Amino acid sequence: MSQTEIYALVKNIIEEHTTLREGTAIELSSCLEDDLKIDSMERLVVVMEIEKQLGIQLHDDHVYEKMTVQNLVDSVYATVN
Repeated sequence: MSQTEIYALVKNIIEEHTTLREGTAIELSSCLEDDLKIDSMERLVVVMEIEKQLGIQLHDDHVYEKMTVQNLVDSVYATVN
């Protein structure tokens, strides 16, 4: 699975499972907390949905540490490849 495919998947999951403000763009450089305003519960849902759809297990730091969409995509890529 390519990083582009993973980004599309992550973006879709964020759009479906969080309450983004209207007009918010999900960019690779977007910080989940600061730019997208994703709270800890929504972040947990996003991580769990990624794990479910890809059949993988991500480290707990994806739930608790501040990160960008790119950080999340890189971690998923490293786990699936």
